[in-house]
Amino acid sequence: EIIMILKISNIKDDMLGVITAEFIQSKTLIRVFNPQYSDVRDKYTIQIGDKHMMDEIGQYLNHNCNPNSEIKDNKGVPCLYAIKDIDANDEITFNYNTTEEVLSNPFYCDCHNKLIKGVPHE
Repeated sequence: EIIMILKISNIKDDMLGVITAEFIQSKTLIRVFNPQYSDVRDKYTIQIGDKHMMDEIGQYLNHNCNPNSEIKDNKGVPCLYAIKDIDANDEITFNYNTTEEVLSNPFYCDCHNKLIKGVPHE
């Protein structure tokens, strides 16, 4: 079993994010989520299918249009995988538009000043 050392840290302006304490190689399993599911979305949940997942680490994952991780289903369990090498002390991010149909709190991203509001899944 792989156990990554992750920490919740202040990223900027009192915004919290997930930081890795160690180098993570691309394609590595970073986290097996321990989801609490709800029918209600909010700014701390991650959409998995038609449900919304709350996870003690997942709620602090921030958006990036060019992320270093992605959320994938692994035999019915949502997991976080590195999609590129991540250096120690880097923030772990994913693209919210890959999971969210509608964001409860749409925002303009810092990456491209693009409106992140979710993308309806076909």
